[in-house]
Amino acid sequence: MSTIHNAVTNGKYMLDDASVGRNGKPLSIIVRAVEGENRLVFISDPGGVAAEQYRIMRRKLVERYPTGGVVLVTSPGSGDGKTLTSTNLAWCLAETGVPTLLAEMDLRNPSVAKLLGYQCESSGIELLLAGQEEPEAVVRQVNRMRFHVAAAGRITPNPVDLLAGRHLRDMIAWARQNYKWVVLDSPPLFPLADALELASMSDFTLLVVRARVSPRILVEKAIESLGPHLQQVIMNEGTECADSSYRYLSAYYPYGQRKK
Repeated sequence: MSTIHNAVTNGKYMLDDASVGRNGKPLSIIVRAVEGENRLVFISDPGGVAAEQYRIMRRKLVERYPTGGVVLVTSPGSGDGKTLTSTNLAWCLAETGVPTLLAEMDLRNPSVAKLLGYQCESSGIELLLAGQEEPEAVVRQVNRMRFHVAAAGRITPNPVDLLAGRHLRDMIAWARQNYKWVVLDSPPLFPLADALELASMSDFTLLVVRARVSPRILVEKAIESLGPHLQQVIMNEGTECADSSYRYLSAYYPYGQRKK
Protein backbone atom coordinates (compact mmCIF):
# COMPACT_ATOMS: atom_id res chain seq x y z
CA MET A 1 0.00 0.00 0.00
CA SER A 2 1.49 3.29 -1.01
CA THR A 3 1.22 5.88 1.74
CA ILE A 4 1.35 9.65 1.35
CA HIS A 5 2.32 11.16 4.70
CA ASN A 6 0.83 14.44 5.95
CA ALA A 7 -1.12 14.93 2.77
CA VAL A 8 -4.05 16.86 4.20
CA THR A 9 -2.49 19.39 6.55
CA ASN A 10 -3.25 23.10 6.42
CA GLY A 11 -1.13 25.31 4.22
CA LYS A 12 -0.99 28.67 2.52
CA TYR A 13 0.49 29.51 -0.86
CA MET A 14 1.00 32.65 -2.88
CA LEU A 15 0.34 32.81 -6.59
CA ASP A 16 1.30 35.64 -8.93
CA ASP A 17 -0.52 36.15 -12.23
CA ALA A 18 2.31 36.89 -14.65
CA SER A 19 0.18 37.72 -17.70
CA VAL A 20 -2.96 39.73 -18.26
CA GLY A 21 -3.86 39.33 -21.90
CA ARG A 22 -4.91 36.68 -24.40
CA ASN A 23 -2.18 35.92 -26.89
CA GLY A 24 -3.17 32.39 -27.83
CA LYS A 25 -1.12 30.93 -24.97
CA PRO A 26 -2.22 30.01 -21.46
CA LEU A 27 -1.78 32.67 -18.80
CA SER A 28 1.25 32.05 -16.64
CA ILE A 29 0.95 31.77 -12.87
CA ILE A 30 3.70 31.37 -10.26
CA VAL A 31 3.03 29.39 -7.08
CA ARG A 32 5.31 29.85 -4.07
CA ALA A 33 4.98 28.09 -0.73
CA VAL A 34 4.90 29.93 2.54
CA GLU A 35 7.83 28.77 4.67
CA GLY A 36 7.01 25.75 6.80
CA GLU A 37 3.91 24.63 4.93
CA ASN A 38 3.78 21.23 3.22
CA ARG A 39 0.52 20.75 1.29
CA LEU A 40 2.04 21.13 -2.18
CA VAL A 41 5.02 18.92 -1.55
CA PHE A 42 6.89 19.72 -4.77
CA ILE A 43 7.05 23.34 -3.69
CA SER A 44 7.63 23.05 0.04
CA ASP A 45 9.63 19.80 0.36
CA PRO A 46 10.57 18.36 -3.05
CA GLY A 47 13.14 16.02 -1.50
CA GLY A 48 10.91 14.77 1.30
CA VAL A 49 9.18 11.45 1.94
CA ALA A 50 5.81 12.51 0.55
CA ALA A 51 7.34 13.76 -2.71
CA GLU A 52 9.23 10.49 -3.09
CA GLN A 53 6.02 8.51 -2.60
CA TYR A 54 4.44 10.46 -5.45
CA ARG A 55 7.49 9.74 -7.61
CA ILE A 56 7.13 6.03 -6.86
CA MET A 57 3.50 6.27 -7.89
CA ARG A 58 4.53 8.10 -11.07
CA ARG A 59 7.04 5.38 -11.94
CA LYS A 60 4.39 2.69 -11.58
CA LEU A 61 1.96 4.63 -13.78
CA VAL A 62 4.60 5.28 -16.44
CA GLU A 63 5.57 1.61 -16.48
CA ARG A 64 1.98 0.54 -16.94
CA TYR A 65 0.92 3.37 -19.26
CA PRO A 66 4.06 4.46 -21.18
CA THR A 67 2.04 6.62 -23.57
CA GLY A 68 0.20 8.43 -20.76
CA GLY A 69 -3.55 8.72 -20.42
CA VAL A 70 -6.52 10.26 -18.68
CA VAL A 71 -6.40 9.63 -14.91
CA LEU A 72 -9.49 10.09 -12.74
CA VAL A 73 -8.79 10.82 -9.06
CA THR A 74 -11.75 10.33 -6.74
CA SER A 75 -12.56 9.31 -3.16
CA PRO A 76 -15.41 7.61 -1.31
CA GLY A 77 -16.53 10.87 0.34
CA SER A 78 -15.47 14.42 1.01
CA GLY A 79 -12.44 15.31 3.15
CA ASP A 80 -10.24 12.41 2.02
CA GLY A 81 -7.56 14.58 0.38
CA LYS A 82 -8.62 13.88 -3.19
CA THR A 83 -7.93 17.36 -4.62
CA LEU A 84 -4.61 17.64 -2.83
CA THR A 85 -3.59 14.22 -4.16
CA SER A 86 -4.63 15.00 -7.74
CA THR A 87 -2.77 18.33 -7.67
CA ASN A 88 0.42 16.84 -6.24
CA LEU A 89 0.23 13.91 -8.66
CA ALA A 90 -0.22 16.18 -11.68
CA TRP A 91 2.68 18.31 -10.49
CA CYS A 92 4.80 15.17 -10.10
CA LEU A 93 3.97 13.97 -13.63
CA ALA A 94 4.85 17.39 -15.06
CA GLU A 95 8.09 17.45 -13.06
CA THR A 96 9.71 15.19 -15.67
CA GLY A 97 8.94 17.68 -18.45
CA VAL A 98 5.97 15.88 -20.01
CA PRO A 99 2.88 18.00 -20.80
CA THR A 100 0.31 17.49 -18.04
CA LEU A 101 -3.14 18.97 -17.51
CA LEU A 102 -5.01 19.07 -14.20
CA ALA A 103 -8.72 19.57 -14.91
CA GLU A 104 -11.13 20.32 -12.08
CA MET A 105 -14.32 18.29 -12.35
CA ASP A 106 -15.67 18.81 -8.84
CA LEU A 107 -17.82 21.74 -9.89
CA ARG A 108 -20.09 21.59 -6.83
CA ASN A 109 -17.15 22.15 -4.48
CA PRO A 110 -14.24 23.58 -6.48
CA SER A 111 -10.97 23.97 -4.57
CA VAL A 112 -8.06 23.65 -7.02
CA ALA A 113 -7.65 27.40 -7.47
CA LYS A 114 -7.81 27.93 -3.71
CA LEU A 115 -5.19 25.23 -3.16
CA LEU A 116 -2.88 26.95 -5.62
CA GLY A 117 -3.63 30.33 -4.09
CA TYR A 118 -5.20 31.57 -7.30
CA GLN A 119 -8.48 33.46 -7.46
CA CYS A 120 -10.12 32.44 -10.71
CA GLU A 121 -12.16 35.57 -11.40
CA SER A 122 -12.50 35.26 -15.15
CA SER A 123 -13.00 32.12 -17.23
CA GLY A 124 -13.35 28.81 -15.44
CA ILE A 125 -13.66 25.28 -16.74
CA GLU A 126 -17.43 25.40 -16.24
CA LEU A 127 -17.64 27.88 -19.12
CA LEU A 128 -15.59 25.55 -21.31
CA LEU A 129 -17.92 22.66 -20.46
CA ALA A 130 -20.90 24.87 -21.29
CA GLY A 131 -19.45 25.66 -24.72
CA GLN A 132 -18.97 29.34 -23.86
CA GLU A 133 -15.16 29.45 -23.86
CA GLU A 134 -12.18 27.94 -25.67
CA PRO A 135 -9.53 25.92 -23.78
CA GLU A 136 -6.92 28.67 -24.14
CA ALA A 137 -9.10 31.05 -22.14
CA VAL A 138 -9.42 28.61 -19.25
CA VAL A 139 -6.04 26.88 -18.95
CA ARG A 140 -3.23 28.35 -16.81
CA GLN A 141 0.46 27.38 -16.94
CA VAL A 142 2.00 26.78 -13.52
CA ASN A 143 5.54 27.90 -12.66
CA ARG A 144 6.62 27.91 -16.32
CA MET A 145 6.51 24.11 -16.26
CA ARG A 146 4.71 21.93 -18.75
CA PHE A 147 2.04 21.80 -16.08
CA HIS A 148 -1.32 23.34 -16.91
CA VAL A 149 -4.44 23.75 -14.78
CA ALA A 150 -8.06 24.25 -15.78
CA ALA A 151 -9.82 25.25 -12.56
CA ALA A 152 -13.44 26.15 -11.89
CA GLY A 153 -14.25 29.83 -11.59
CA ARG A 154 -17.40 29.43 -9.54
CA ILE A 155 -19.62 26.85 -7.87
CA THR A 156 -22.03 25.04 -10.17
CA PRO A 157 -24.88 23.70 -7.98
CA ASN A 158 -26.16 21.17 -10.51
CA PRO A 159 -23.44 20.32 -13.06
CA VAL A 160 -25.06 17.11 -14.33
CA ASP A 161 -25.62 18.48 -17.84
CA LEU A 162 -22.05 19.80 -18.02
CA LEU A 163 -20.50 16.49 -16.96
CA ALA A 164 -22.66 14.43 -19.30
CA GLY A 165 -22.61 16.77 -22.29
CA ARG A 166 -20.66 16.68 -25.53
CA HIS A 167 -18.44 19.61 -24.50
CA LEU A 168 -16.82 17.44 -21.81
CA ARG A 169 -16.05 14.77 -24.39
CA ASP A 170 -14.70 17.47 -26.71
CA MET A 171 -12.50 18.81 -23.91
CA ILE A 172 -11.09 15.37 -23.09
CA ALA A 173 -10.42 14.74 -26.79
CA TRP A 174 -8.62 18.10 -27.01
CA ALA A 175 -6.62 17.32 -23.86
CA ARG A 176 -5.55 13.92 -25.20
CA GLN A 177 -4.15 15.64 -28.29
CA ASN A 178 -2.24 18.29 -26.33
CA TYR A 179 -1.07 16.51 -23.16
CA LYS A 180 0.52 13.20 -22.31
CA TRP A 181 -1.19 13.08 -18.92
CA VAL A 182 -4.63 14.44 -18.07
CA VAL A 183 -5.57 14.31 -14.38
CA LEU A 184 -9.26 14.78 -13.64
CA ASP A 185 -10.02 15.94 -10.10
CA SER A 186 -13.36 14.23 -9.67
CA PRO A 187 -16.18 14.74 -7.17
CA PRO A 188 -16.44 12.08 -4.44
CA LEU A 189 -18.19 8.87 -5.42
CA PHE A 190 -20.93 9.19 -2.82
CA PRO A 191 -23.64 10.38 -2.80
CA LEU A 192 -23.16 11.71 -6.36
CA ALA A 193 -23.13 9.96 -9.73
CA ASP A 194 -20.62 12.36 -11.33
CA ALA A 195 -17.51 10.27 -10.65
CA LEU A 196 -18.87 7.12 -12.29
CA GLU A 197 -19.82 9.15 -15.38
CA LEU A 198 -16.28 10.54 -15.53
CA ALA A 199 -14.73 7.11 -14.91
CA SER A 200 -16.27 5.86 -18.14
CA MET A 201 -14.39 8.56 -20.06
CA SER A 202 -11.04 7.96 -18.33
CA ASP A 203 -8.38 5.34 -18.91
CA PHE A 204 -8.20 4.40 -15.24
CA THR A 205 -9.14 5.63 -11.77
CA LEU A 206 -7.23 6.24 -8.54
CA LEU A 207 -9.19 6.03 -5.30
CA VAL A 208 -8.00 8.24 -2.43
CA VAL A 209 -8.75 7.00 1.10
CA ARG A 210 -7.93 8.86 4.30
CA ALA A 211 -6.78 6.67 7.17
CA ARG A 212 -9.07 6.64 10.20
CA VAL A 213 -11.48 9.00 8.41
CA SER A 214 -12.92 7.23 5.36
CA PRO A 215 -15.64 4.80 6.54
CA ARG A 216 -14.69 1.24 5.71
CA ILE A 217 -18.12 0.46 4.29
CA LEU A 218 -17.84 3.39 1.86
CA VAL A 219 -14.36 2.30 0.80
CA GLU A 220 -15.59 -1.22 0.05
CA LYS A 221 -18.60 0.17 -1.81
CA ALA A 222 -16.35 2.51 -3.81
CA ILE A 223 -14.07 -0.35 -4.87
CA GLU A 224 -17.09 -2.39 -5.92
CA SER A 225 -18.65 0.51 -7.83
CA LEU A 226 -15.49 1.37 -9.76
CA GLY A 227 -14.82 -2.24 -10.70
CA PRO A 228 -12.33 -2.63 -13.56
CA HIS A 229 -11.83 1.15 -13.81
CA LEU A 230 -9.92 1.12 -10.49
CA GLN A 231 -6.15 1.08 -10.86
CA GLN A 232 -4.81 2.07 -7.43
CA VAL A 233 -5.94 2.81 -3.90
CA ILE A 234 -3.97 5.61 -2.25
CA MET A 235 -4.03 6.01 1.52
CA ASN A 236 -3.56 9.52 2.92
CA GLU A 237 -2.13 10.04 6.39
CA GLY A 238 -1.42 6.34 6.74
CA THR A 239 1.36 4.61 8.62
CA GLU A 240 1.70 0.85 8.16
CA CYS A 241 -1.27 -0.61 6.35
CA ALA A 242 -0.70 -4.12 7.69
CA ASP A 243 -1.19 -2.87 11.25
CA SER A 244 -4.33 -0.84 10.64
CA SER A 245 -8.02 -1.46 10.15
CA TYR A 246 -7.42 -0.64 6.47
CA ARG A 247 -5.13 -3.61 5.77
CA TYR A 248 -7.91 -5.22 3.71
CA LEU A 249 -7.28 -2.57 1.04
CA SER A 250 -3.91 -4.08 0.14
CA ALA A 251 -5.69 -6.88 -1.70
CA TYR A 252 -6.95 -4.32 -4.19
CA TYR A 253 -3.66 -2.45 -4.55
CA PRO A 254 -1.65 -3.76 -7.51
CA TYR A 255 1.84 -2.81 -6.38
CA GLY A 256 2.16 -4.24 -2.89
CA GLN A 257 3.17 -2.72 0.42
CA ARG A 258 5.35 0.34 0.82
CA LYS A 259 8.88 -0.65 1.77
CA LYS A 260 10.28 0.47 5.08
